[in-house]
Amino acid sequence: MFATPYGELLTDWSDLAPAMLVKIAESYAAAFAESEKPDARARRYLTLAAFAKQFGLDRAASGYARQATQLSPSVRSEVDVALGKSTE
Repeated sequence: MFATPYGELLTDWSDLAPAMLVKIAESYAAAFAESEKPDARARRYLTLAAFAKQFGLDRAASGYARQATQLSPSVRSEVDVALGKSTE
């Protein structure tokens, strides 16, 4: 169930487009940003980058990957794998 300015919306998660799921996840990321440590936020953005890449949302994937590496440079190799870049 989702609350909107126009009322509640009932739907299955599987009915939502990947881009909508990314927006929902981004909303959660923003809501918890103040209470999470940078490493936890980096992992969240790494997960978002991998999800977006999987569904062809390359622009979003690049942005989330950039945020992840800015928050925690130690995730760079995982970001490269998530985006399909060669780690050699």
